[in-house]
Amino acid sequence: MDVELNRTLPSFTYDRIIGVNQIEERDALEDIVRAWDTYERVTHDLTIIDYDLDPRPSPGTVNSRNDAILSMHNLNATATNPHVRGNIAAHLAYLGELHLEAQGRPSTVPFRKYLTLTQGGPIIVPTATQFAVLHPPRLRGGCNTAQG
Repeated sequence: MDVELNRTLPSFTYDRIIGVNQIEERDALEDIVRAWDTYERVTHDLTIIDYDLDPRPSPGTVNSRNDAILSMHNLNATATNPHVRGNIAAHLAYLGELHLEAQGRPSTVPFRKYLTLTQGGPIIVPTATQFAVLHPPRLRGGCNTAQG
């Protein structure tokens, strides 16, 4: 994808720090996600981008979830930015689950692995006992204050 960068910023800013190629990779992924979001909104009444600080139309199109998956795999094959590759993995995990759900098939990814893939790191899920200790039930009858 040929992405034109905004060159109005001073040369010492973000593009100098992480490299122009990595910005192009990030922008290419954003274009794919925006196109996927447009497809999901129109076809499945589903939102991929929940809150967008930079709402703008997608520069490309995705005609199916398979198109989105293929576009992300193609970008992943050439991406050098580890953050972009991590984001691609997260999007692919979510897309894969949507794809299986639409076909009425069960998930093939264990829940903890899915959380790790979509959240970018290991997730600690507390046991019921740990949860009860962290979040005790509230006292009944209001506040427990001394009367005097």
